[in-house]
Amino acid sequence: MNMGVRPLVASDVDAVGLALARSFERDPFFSWLYGEGALRRLNRSFRAQLRVQFVPRGLAYTTDARQGAAIWSAPGRGVLPTFWESVRMAPAHLHFLPPAQMRRALRAFAAMDSHHPDEPHVHLSLLGVDPRYQRTGIGRALLNEGLSRANAVSMPVYLDTANPDNVPYYEGFGFRIVCEFDFPSGGPHSWGMLRRASVEDPRSPS
Repeated sequence: MNMGVRPLVASDVDAVGLALARSFERDPFFSWLYGEGALRRLNRSFRAQLRVQFVPRGLAYTTDARQGAAIWSAPGRGVLPTFWESVRMAPAHLHFLPPAQMRRALRAFAAMDSHHPDEPHVHLSLLGVDPRYQRTGIGRALLNEGLSRANAVSMPVYLDTANPDNVPYYEGFGFRIVCEFDFPSGGPHSWGMLRRASVEDPRSPS
């Protein structure tokens, strides 16, 4: 069951940006990065990233009801935006991130990027579902859609998470921990996880 999983388009940005903001409002990484007012800041940040970075790349997926999204990076592309993507997103981020906090954010995302495997892989940048619709199979459907496409080209998939509750969830899809690291400037602990290409699509009960 794919629950209407489809590519995310420009008209989805506002609804999906808010769903992702709600999903990650209490995430250890984003709570540390954005602090007080995380929901408002995340909403603005995700909308900017979707509009400028992820929708044009064609690697963001949502459901027909837009309750969440899975955002992927193609092989050879890390988590960092290109120079011109950064320039276009800068006004939105500078609106609520002072320069010192912006520098911390850039160091944090560079730390993520440095732990990617050396081998070619697909990167799961984000998987989030509005908390009101979690545990209904939406996250599983979004994730399995991308894993099926990675399987089709025999490509491993990498992700990182700072939420310890996510580790067993992703292990249910065949991911295994390949590294651990702490974000700079007192940031949270994070786990890097890799899933090898499989001839069968994974299924998770959660």
